[in-house]
Amino acid sequence: FKEDTGSGRQLILDTATDADSGTNGVDHGSYRIVAGNEEGRFRLNITLNPSGEGAFLHLVSRGGLDREATPTYQLLVQVEDKGEPRRRGYLQVNVTVQDINDNPPIFSQTLYQARVPEDAPVGASVLQVTAADADEGTNADIRYRLEGGDGSGAGDGAGSLPFEVDPESGVIRIRERLDYEVQQQYSLTVQAMDRGVPALSGRAEALIRLLDVNDNEPRVKFRYFPATSRFASVDENAAPGTVVALLTVSDADSPAANGNISVSILAGNEQRHFEVHSSKVPNLSLIKVAAALDRERIPAYNLTVLATDLGSPPLSSVARVNVTILDVNDNSPVFYPVQYFAHIQENEPAGTYVTTVSATDPDLGPNGTVKYS
Repeated sequence: FKEDTGSGRQLILDTATDADSGTNGVDHGSYRIVAGNEEGRFRLNITLNPSGEGAFLHLVSRGGLDREATPTYQLLVQVEDKGEPRRRGYLQVNVTVQDINDNPPIFSQTLYQARVPEDAPVGASVLQVTAADADEGTNADIRYRLEGGDGSGAGDGAGSLPFEVDPESGVIRIRERLDYEVQQQYSLTVQAMDRGVPALSGRAEALIRLLDVNDNEPRVKFRYFPATSRFASVDENAAPGTVVALLTVSDADSPAANGNISVSILAGNEQRHFEVHSSKVPNLSLIKVAAALDRERIPAYNLTVLATDLGSPPLSSVARVNVTILDVNDNSPVFYPVQYFAHIQENEPAGTYVTTVSATDPDLGPNGTVKYS
């Protein structure tokens, strides 16, 4: 019987024979199931021959069969003769319940989770999903596939995912290169479908989180004063602590470690006239004056700034900033020589040339323009 057999379906059975005859022969009305029918799934239908000799015996289903619960039955049918004492005979009926596709595949978990480094190679195994089907044969032959979806859950087809699933083993592998900085996790819907007719399916979710690796160098940008300026500048009489430039750093990696950045001046600061200070604002540092400046001695600095993250291994990048020292009027004109000698006749008229004096000022522009009086 198929397990979806309804009540009333019947199969013919062999009837009993007896070497005796007449009143000692088979009592065909005495057939009954005496064992193996505890669930009451079967009954006997006896049709007596109008001649009184022989009968037709059918095993009739009462319905409610379930192969997954009880795949076989061993029924014991008893019959008696009409003699005295009454003698009994037995027939063992082996009933096999045939499978139909009435059970969908069921996953071992409703949610699978895995973590994978973003630099894992294409083809690497991430996790394995497993489903079981209580049916048998092709009704229990399962194939896996990824339904449409992406990390946001919107989904436009499994082709948009950087993962693929082996249809037979359920192993999910990397199909395309991963990038933590583009997407940090993916939610996949995995479908298990049997090969029955009609096919039945089950679903489970697979949550895959990417682990950041240090694959991005820090990036450095400078901001000057005023904001429209294209270079850094500071007065030569600026006090220590004066801010020369703002330095912002960014790192596409996770800030947990790979994105934490230290900043230092690598070159161009041999006189230690500048220093880098971190601020309370994340990833913002300040380049400040650290010692007295003198434009007349060093008019400009070319600083090389090194930014290094704390990843393993650490990555770094350099950036250069030119600092122009602005002149202030901090130098007096100086005569050279400091003493001049001239001779003139006492009767020379006013306006007569006597001598030329010369003074210089190391400052710039108006600060270095000398007037005589």
